[in-house]
Amino acid sequence: MQRRWFHSLTIAVILLSVAAWLNFLIQERLIYAPARYAADDAPSPWALEYETSAGRQTAFYAPPACGGAPGELWLMFGGNGSLALDWRPVVAANTNPARAFLLLDYPGFGRCAGHPSPSAIQESADRALTVAREHWGGAPAPLRVCGYSLGTGPALQFAARHAEVENILLLAPFTSLGEVEKFLYGVRTDFLLLHRFDNRAAVTALAARPAPPALLILHGENDDTVPLTMGRQLAALLPGAVFRRLPGVGHDGVCQTPLILECMNLATPMN
Repeated sequence: MQRRWFHSLTIAVILLSVAAWLNFLIQERLIYAPARYAADDAPSPWALEYETSAGRQTAFYAPPACGGAPGELWLMFGGNGSLALDWRPVVAANTNPARAFLLLDYPGFGRCAGHPSPSAIQESADRALTVAREHWGGAPAPLRVCGYSLGTGPALQFAARHAEVENILLLAPFTSLGEVEKFLYGVRTDFLLLHRFDNRAAVTALAARPAPPALLILHGENDDTVPLTMGRQLAALLPGAVFRRLPGVGHDGVCQTPLILECMNLATPMN
């Protein structure tokens, strides 16, 4: 009996180990769902092309209607399976003539070469900002970031690297990928994660700054992908952060153009 029990335990341990290592080897496919533009899509006049270690990248800079250097620049980090140009309705509905947008695709997404990873996304976002600044002549502009779902990870990483970021808008944010994995699948394999987005740690670091950025979080109460409690927990980490619960809204419904622009207008200081 003891030998049979030991044999069963050994098989269980082996199966769990194999499953864990498979997760380690294919986690890029499990985390990211890259989307591509159709081959017949018309070229965008906003396109900015540049090189990173991942290869040729394309982001999109929508300049301010007033021309010249922007009065504020919003960097937009999309969710999984989405594209930078999915933010076009927000740009089209914007009524602030001094506001500009930098719409970001991740390596492996859109027309970008390479594969997505936290470091590759960081490098691409930093380079895109440099190229956008060169586009308008290098004058400084207040930086603000917006991230949706998976994009809240790169948005917070960007804010952590750039002290000049003044405002952060997060749509359906997660606390960490390990905790999302636990919520969706009932298990955590943090020790195997190569692609680490720890939003809890990022917000904690931002809160420790002498002058932390303003943080506004929108989260749908019916979100069955990233639970509402995660957004609330992140807001609690930064004094003064605002958390807005959206009744009857699911994970995708949080990306409402009028609501996003309302939040951006609140982030713009009144003159």
